[in-house]
Amino acid sequence: MNKRVNLLILIVFGLVWSFSSGYLLKQQNNLYPSPTPPTSTTPIPTTPIANTTPIPPRDDFAVTTYDIVAITTSEPKKVLYIERGIIESISFFFGYYFDGTTWHTSESSLNKLTVAENDSLYKYSNTIAAEIYFDDTVVTVSVPEIFTNMVIRSEHEYLKFGGSTTSVDTYVSIDNTKLPSQVGLLKRYKKTFNGTDISSLDVTTDWMMFWDENGNFYHLDKTDVGVPNDEYPPHEFFARTQYVGSEISGILYLPLNSINYTPAATNISYSESGQNRTLNLTHSSRYFGKLYKPTETTNTLITTKTGGIGVYTRFDTR
Repeated sequence: MNKRVNLLILIVFGLVWSFSSGYLLKQQNNLYPSPTPPTSTTPIPTTPIANTTPIPPRDDFAVTTYDIVAITTSEPKKVLYIERGIIESISFFFGYYFDGTTWHTSESSLNKLTVAENDSLYKYSNTIAAEIYFDDTVVTVSVPEIFTNMVIRSEHEYLKFGGSTTSVDTYVSIDNTKLPSQVGLLKRYKKTFNGTDISSLDVTTDWMMFWDENGNFYHLDKTDVGVPNDEYPPHEFFARTQYVGSEISGILYLPLNSINYTPAATNISYSESGQNRTLNLTHSSRYFGKLYKPTETTNTLITTKTGGIGVYTRFDTR
C-alpha cells in the first residue's frame, strides 16, 4: 500500500513531463535524432521527419499520456479538455468541461477513452472515442481521423507528437446532441519514469493548445528552469498546423521572440517568414486543474478578438 501511495505522489510531480517536449537528450544516447523543422513552404512529409528508422514499439514505454482538447464550432463555444495517461501500470484521468458559462471537473467518471493508432509504420493517423460524465451531463467525443504529424520530439527514449482534426465528421455530443467540433491531440511516450520533483527547480512554463479564426492549430510549450539540473532542462516549442479547406498544407515551426503573460492576457511574439508577429490572447475563464497546486498553476480558456479559442496553462514554482 505504501509503495502505491508513494508512486502516486511521484506521478503528480512526474506528470509535468507533459510540458517537457522541446529539449534534446545527449546525442550519444539519441538513436532517433530530433527532426529538422520544416520551412513555411515544406509540405507534410509522407515519410518520417526524423529519419527512416521505425518508431520504437509503444508497449516497452513506462509512460504514456494524452492531452485532448475539443472545442465546438457553434456558439456558445463548449470545451472539453482531457488529461489521460498510464505511468508504470497506474492510470490517471482528469476531465474539464466548459458548458459555455461554467467549468465542470471530473476525475473518476471516465466511462471510456480510446486513442487508436492506425496500422501504419509511423502511426500519424489516429481515431478517438471518449465518454465522460460531469455530474448529470454526458459528454462524448467521436473523431474518425486525426493526424499527429506535428513532430515535437522524436527520440529513442522519448516520443511526442501533436495534431488537429480536419474531418467535418468530428463531433462532441452533449447529452446526445451532436455538435461539430475541432479536436487537438498530443500523445507522449517515455521509456523511463524517475519522478522528478520540479517544485524546487524554479520552473516557469507557458503551455497552449489553440485554434485561430481560420482553424489553424497551434501548440506552445516554453519552460524556463532556474535551478540547473540534468533531469529537467529548459526547453521551448511553438508550431502551427495550417489547413486549406480540410487539407493539411504544412506545419510551421515558429521561433519565439517573447511571451508577455499577465492574469488577464498573454501576448506571444514570434517570427514568421522574416516578419515579427504577435498573437494577442485574452484569458476569459479560469478552471482549476488537479495535477498541480492552485498557487502554482493558472489554467484558462483563451480567446482572440478575431475568433480564435483554446486553453492555456501557466505553471510557476518560483
